[in-house]
Amino acid sequence: MKANDRSEAIQLATDALDGFLQHMSVHMRLTFSAKFILGLTTKGQAFTAPPRFDFANTTYNLDQLKKAVEDAQRYVSLQDEQLLRSLQYFEHASWLFERRNRLADFGSRHFTFLISSIFLNLWKAASVIVGDPSVDRDYQRRYRDLGLDRQFFRDRIESLRELRNNVDVAHYRLSPVTKPFISSLTLWS
Repeated sequence: MKANDRSEAIQLATDALDGFLQHMSVHMRLTFSAKFILGLTTKGQAFTAPPRFDFANTTYNLDQLKKAVEDAQRYVSLQDEQLLRSLQYFEHASWLFERRNRLADFGSRHFTFLISSIFLNLWKAASVIVGDPSVDRDYQRRYRDLGLDRQFFRDRIESLRELRNNVDVAHYRLSPVTKPFISSLTLWS
């Protein structure tokens, strides 16, 4: 394999090694991963991967935290079966999201699958409440009954459902998942 630049060389090497390690996983029943550290040009010059920065610190807006505590206190007594199941899915998506950089290297195949799992759990959390068109006949009505407007439904619920259906979340894909999928985490905020 010949690459046009260092970035492409890193990607080609990573893809080739990932394929090998996936076969190793099948044979050994263990997961293997590798991280690009050093490469050599055709002229023997060494180069490294560009540096990556992880931002693991969390800061809190105290007014926002106070409001969240008050809201949680107000709603904790609700014991609706759908709400409780939705909260479990949402909490799991949040748990995965918080740990994503510790569980897998950004941009790796495992990171992409982790993001897929996050979106699947977000969809489950939403669909328990607003319904799923493949299961619930009242899918187009539930959001209105809950007081959600059409724009919110289109921008948040339907966008999440489209990701679930079209981008390696609920259904397999033979083509690789693209970077815009990972950047779709804006739905999260």
